[in-house]
Amino acid sequence: IPMSGGSGLGGVLARSDSWTSEGIGVVPDTVETVIDGQTVHTFPAIVLEKSSVVLKAFPTKQAADAQQFKAVLTLMTRACSVNANQMVKGLSLRQRVAMDSLPNGPGGLIEDIVAVVCRDMLIAKGPVIKDPDRCDDMIEAARSEGPGKVRQYVVAVAPAVLAVADMRAELASWTGDAIDDMRKQLDFYLGPHAIARNGMAAMRHVPRYVAAMQARLELMSSDPDKEADLDDQVREAEQMYEATLRKLPQNRQASPQMKKVRWMIEEFRVSLFAQNLGTAQSVSLQRIRKQLDKALSARG
Repeated sequence: IPMSGGSGLGGVLARSDSWTSEGIGVVPDTVETVIDGQTVHTFPAIVLEKSSVVLKAFPTKQAADAQQFKAVLTLMTRACSVNANQMVKGLSLRQRVAMDSLPNGPGGLIEDIVAVVCRDMLIAKGPVIKDPDRCDDMIEAARSEGPGKVRQYVVAVAPAVLAVADMRAELASWTGDAIDDMRKQLDFYLGPHAIARNGMAAMRHVPRYVAAMQARLELMSSDPDKEADLDDQVREAEQMYEATLRKLPQNRQASPQMKKVRWMIEEFRVSLFAQNLGTAQSVSLQRIRKQLDKALSARG
């Protein structure tokens, strides 16, 4: 299969029914491609189409690596077949009811968890796999080991799902701007694709964050002025975060530093509204500001 003389960026360098060592073979690091009569170096990656696999040229190594990761991950998630009923079997009745109450039921959550499991496996072994034989190994690992890992993740996330469901039910009888803000918190924790976006590590903290929300509700009833004063501090942290986001280029807005700050704000809420629950790290407005300054200085 020829690897040069393609039809420019985004052009098809090779096409096959599947990605094999006999066909497209190992994806090269660079390929010479003709653009407007000029020979340039481009960066190839596998792209999955409906009925074929194609090798396409990308303008940067970063874009090609991202596409290559996406292609292998897609093949892995297709291979990781799980039964939703089996995944929730053995959970408590309240946890199963909470999963059923999710917008897409347990199926949507489990689909996200499959993606996270496969992504975690790929990051550990890859993350950019250019050899079709190594890709086959990852697909087989997703098929054989994936369902067990998905089950572990479902069990791990069940307490968070229950806590969020209980709080949603509690908020149904409340109204106001603060309540709208709290509903957005719940969406951040476990809205559509939240697990895929946030990863699993943060999920173990969600029941504590929800307990802090309950403490905030109680404070709204017993001392609304104090609750408003504490909420002003949270809003200041959120405004600093949003202001920093606006200053960052788009490809840096979801950086590890910014994700860390987003979760620091959740810990900050706990420190204000439910100090007795403890925080996973020392947190204050000053520390949040310092982390945001770091994210800005690292933007390159």
